[in-house]
Amino acid sequence: MAQTKKYGHKWFLLGLLGVFIAAPNATVIKYAVDAVSPLQYNALRFLVVALLTTPLLLASLKKFTKYNLSQSLQAGFFMAIAVVSYVTSIKLSQASYVSIITLVTPIVFILFSTRINGESINKRAMAGVTLAAIGAMVIVMLPLAIRQSGDFVFYPLATAFALVNSISYSLAIIKLKSANEAGVPLPALLSISAWTVAAISGVLLAGALTQGTELSPLNGRLLLGVFYSG
Repeated sequence: MAQTKKYGHKWFLLGLLGVFIAAPNATVIKYAVDAVSPLQYNALRFLVVALLTTPLLLASLKKFTKYNLSQSLQAGFFMAIAVVSYVTSIKLSQASYVSIITLVTPIVFILFSTRINGESINKRAMAGVTLAAIGAMVIVMLPLAIRQSGDFVFYPLATAFALVNSISYSLAIIKLKSANEAGVPLPALLSISAWTVAAISGVLLAGALTQGTELSPLNGRLLLGVFYSG
């Protein structure tokens, strides 16, 4: 029981850390996807991660069971939804706008964790995270509003994709935690998630190509985004 609580605490902090450090990444992604399809961008950056982590995955094959493999694949599926929706949201709006919307992710993550895993969090801690998210929104929105002379542009579709990202990212972290507690090492989980995202993005990209989407040539701008965000 104590070991479970220890792992739960570690994953709780990992999830919060991930959602709080994601915001600066939006600027780099916006710089890259302005000149390329979001699907091509995701396929490339996660293919790089997948190839680099494959040896770690192969070294952990004996640790997989039917249950933890299922949890790992579900984590990869939700992560694919998260990254596709995140990059698409940035493509449809501005990096600063998406950063504001996704600041709700820690709150969503906490709500899902308590609901799905039964992890307890007291009202004071929940209020603290909520106030921190609101404070971060104000800090990000104030300079943006001043720069836009008080006129805040609303992007409905980008907002929807950003909220999908918040939900799916939270579910991915929860599934990653379940797989890790069931015996899958973190490096192997990273590899499975990367391969899943790369595969799903590749399939979606192939479908987009049949509809007239063109591949962008590899250039410094695209490679910067791929290696920085990957």
